[in-house]
Amino acid sequence: METLSLIALCLLWTGTAASSVEPRNVHFYSENLRNVVRWTPGAGSPADTVYTVEYAIYGDEEESGSERVRWRRVEHCCSITQSECDLSQETFSLEEDYYARVRAASANTQSVWTESTSRFSPALHTILGAPLLELTVLQNYINVTIKGPFRWRTKRTQKEKSLWMIFPHMIYNVSVFNGRSRHTVSQVTFIYIALLTIQIVSVSNRKILYLSVSKMQNECAEKHSLAHLDKQESHFSCTLFCRSARATCFLKMGT
Repeated sequence: METLSLIALCLLWTGTAASSVEPRNVHFYSENLRNVVRWTPGAGSPADTVYTVEYAIYGDEEESGSERVRWRRVEHCCSITQSECDLSQETFSLEEDYYARVRAASANTQSVWTESTSRFSPALHTILGAPLLELTVLQNYINVTIKGPFRWRTKRTQKEKSLWMIFPHMIYNVSVFNGRSRHTVSQVTFIYIALLTIQIVSVSNRKILYLSVSKMQNECAEKHSLAHLDKQESHFSCTLFCRSARATCFLKMGT
């Protein structure tokens, strides 16, 4: 009954005159494949303005063969007051590209549709969020275990899924900052594995671990080296890439 009411309300706006202020800057924002459509309310929009969102799959046309784009209604994005709506479930497939459009309505009026200006590809446009960190202190060593980041959960995901399964060339950029000397001791990059543990020595010197994740690009050059911390014997085998970080996590260690 609630679903039918939402559909009826959407259809009610369809039959009214188009005079509301249309929304602006309709676009997708995606982090860890949580795909959200966002927009900016039009200037002078009334306080009672509500919005309806629809999406389309690139290349999907109406069955009539008229080459018209087939726009799909999203029940939970119909007549909402906020200026964003989560379409992660509807845009779950990484094999498709998507568009979105938004319409504003107020009282007995509605605006024209405002469409996103660029095609959204989830695998290409998503941003990688910060991974999870676990610390284990053993004498003067700190073991840092890195997990994730993980794909945003939807009804289609039965269990937690690491983004490594989607982006097998995902890499970690790791830096250790010395709080006393105020400079970065080393900066290393690890190719992602299912569960990564690194070891940092000399806990007595206050340090901060800077960890970021990025997707490796084919055009980036590779360079193999060894990274040493505080001139101790402990070191990492690492790979450096030209790709800049997508997301950063900060963790303070020591005293």
